[in-house]
Amino acid sequence: MGNSWKFNDILMIHVPIDAITKTGIPIGDYAMFMMMFAIITPAIFCGSVVGHGRFNFLVMFTICWSIFVYYPLVHMVWAPHGLLARLGAVDFAGGLVVHVNAGITALILSAWVGRRKDVHSQLNNLSWVLIGTALLWIGWYGFNAGSALAVNDTAVQAMLTTTISCSSAMVTWMLLDRYHFNHVTLAGVCNGAITGLVAIHSWSRLRYTRWFNDYWNSRCNR
Repeated sequence: MGNSWKFNDILMIHVPIDAITKTGIPIGDYAMFMMMFAIITPAIFCGSVVGHGRFNFLVMFTICWSIFVYYPLVHMVWAPHGLLARLGAVDFAGGLVVHVNAGITALILSAWVGRRKDVHSQLNNLSWVLIGTALLWIGWYGFNAGSALAVNDTAVQAMLTTTISCSSAMVTWMLLDRYHFNHVTLAGVCNGAITGLVAIHSWSRLRYTRWFNDYWNSRCNR
């Protein structure tokens, strides 16, 4: 991804989309997979200005941001000879390209647009919040496990760590809600789940099973 800045390559002119990559995936399928990252990243930072920003401005900002910020960063990180890649940057599933990038953009964008007029507004529809969280949870498996670009142990480990992180964060937030408000809230459950998904993104290749087995064996051998 991002190996060339040629105009024909950008428009995929004369690009053999049925050609096979080194991991056995057609180029067309791989391009569609990478487009998923390009689409979801603006969706993340758009949440920072929901309700206090003009839609036309947001559309134009997203287009310019994608061209001048997102795609150059993709090239620097994921291209074999990219600037950050040569410096040793490793980004398995978009933790840098997607989440750090979107987080910094959201901070700058929210500071630029300004505060909400009504900072104590309530959630409009918790049912939609729950549906969105469920869709994100399922889709995150595509991000993390799919970034292995194969059906192998890396994909399995990524899916396992994603599940453990999301579930742990969700339960932790439930306990915090119980402690502070004396009851569990649906909004807290959803916030906790998404927090766990974001936190584990770049570390989804971590081998939890190997760590757990080593820890358990050390305990048993004492």
